[in-house]
Amino acid sequence: MVRGHLRRMPDDTVPVIHLGNNSFIDPARLDALLGDLATRPRVLLLTVRVPLVWQDSVNEAVRAAPDTHPNVRVVDWHADSGAPGLLVDGAHMNERGIRVYRETLAAALHTATAGADTATGQ
Repeated sequence: MVRGHLRRMPDDTVPVIHLGNNSFIDPARLDALLGDLATRPRVLLLTVRVPLVWQDSVNEAVRAAPDTHPNVRVVDWHADSGAPGLLVDGAHMNERGIRVYRETLAAALHTATAGADTATGQ
């Protein structure tokens, strides 16, 4: 399903991928998905904040992705969502959390479309 949506997107669209909130992710499947997006100039991949056993393994896989996929930029939602009052249960956003999420994505997309690295701003 995801691949079908991605194939229909214009070539200059920056895909934003946020997965792993509900379960572990298979690093091989993530690698294959990102391989399908290798021709995109930028792909944004978000870390997760979920108080469950898979959070750290998901974030490790996400943070490792740029090592083999140079067009991938990590957006650290885990860090950005750590302030009190953003999540109702440690994972799901309240209105304030939605606003911070939207601002985080807008900043990352602006940086990505400007050609800079979202982690370093360069």
